[in-house]
Amino acid sequence: MPEERLADLDELVLRCKDAQSRNYIAEAVACYRAGAYRACVVATWIALVFDFLHKLRELERTGDPMARAVLEKFEKVRGSSDTAGSLGFEREMLEQMEKQFELISPLERADLQRLMEDRNRCAHPSMNTLDEPYQPSAELARTHLRNAISYVLQHPPVQGKAALDRLISDIQSEYFPKVVDDAVTYLASGPLSRPRDALVRNLVLVLMKALLPKESPFSLRTQDTAALAAVRKMHREVTESAMRDRLSDIVRQIPDAHVYVALEFLLAIPDSWRFIDDVVATRLRTYVQHMPDSDIPQALPLALGIRELRKDALQRLQDGSDADLAQVIELAPDEVSKEDLIDKALDFYSNSKSFDTANKYAKSLLLPLVPYMSEAQVQRLIESARENNQIGGSFEFQAVLRKLRSSARISEAAYDELSEEFQ
Repeated sequence: MPEERLADLDELVLRCKDAQSRNYIAEAVACYRAGAYRACVVATWIALVFDFLHKLRELERTGDPMARAVLEKFEKVRGSSDTAGSLGFEREMLEQMEKQFELISPLERADLQRLMEDRNRCAHPSMNTLDEPYQPSAELARTHLRNAISYVLQHPPVQGKAALDRLISDIQSEYFPKVVDDAVTYLASGPLSRPRDALVRNLVLVLMKALLPKESPFSLRTQDTAALAAVRKMHREVTESAMRDRLSDIVRQIPDAHVYVALEFLLAIPDSWRFIDDVVATRLRTYVQHMPDSDIPQALPLALGIRELRKDALQRLQDGSDADLAQVIELAPDEVSKEDLIDKALDFYSNSKSFDTANKYAKSLLLPLVPYMSEAQVQRLIESARENNQIGGSFEFQAVLRKLRSSARISEAAYDELSEEFQ
């Protein structure tokens, strides 16, 4: 047997959650390496049984009444040395793992049922012929080893609906982290440490639905965002597959009055635009282009932060008022968005009809954008002040010049010259 395949088994052993189960499965691997394949199959089944008992004890500590009932039944059988009862416990074990505790899927149960059958063949004097005892192949023994570890031993005691409920409860707690890296640390020690794909997928769907409805409290949406980003970081392939399959359907269900909530999601979850289909993308672009005036303060800054919608947002802003622009500037999510707003702000500022208007535009439009101005935009600003004395003679223009200097948009010499020019 190639050494890298044996090393792979060692890696599988290290994944086992329970130390006792890990010892039993390590014994099974040792038998496998020695060519004792019957003993390997028997030890693998024993490891599976002890791991199930360990998981039941873990669940009992959390107050699970079903786990307590199964353990009490097992202890009664063990305490009375009831051989028939012990065999009955083993026969029922896989059904309990699937039906009662959702630790395995129906297909996984079928594979593990074959392990139990082969264990019976290996542990009892089963014979292919009168003179030939049953001998499992190396490939079959290895398959049972891998299945036992991959399906059960490497996973925490909670899976299925119970695990999903626990995760949702944790995320909705007021103490759940709102920073992605902290959320990763928080989630890594629970059911998401080595989860089944179905658990990750179901959690992603729950989080997407929770993020999109308008009535979701903002504090919870912040936690849901951190949780979804953390799950994506931990289990990227499954998370992105779920987003690709379901995000468009979820966004379609958002009523027109709340479409901006989809923009919140797309901005909060980086690079999520690629998971929506063309129909939904067209709906969102149309919404941004024809956005109701009442939505501009909250929705247009979001659209500016989404690369695929920025052009449409700027187009809509051309028809907006100075008050709209001021609110968008205040809420613009990143530097790129602010840079896109400068020319529009300069349009308003250069057309100031009074000192009061110039002062108002300087405070609300220009000063927040000065650090992001290009050389050409700075020159346009100065030329506007020279051509429009309502700007050059306004009190707040001196504040604009000071901000230009402190932001290194102009040199000290240029600042001194301009200050003297516009005294």
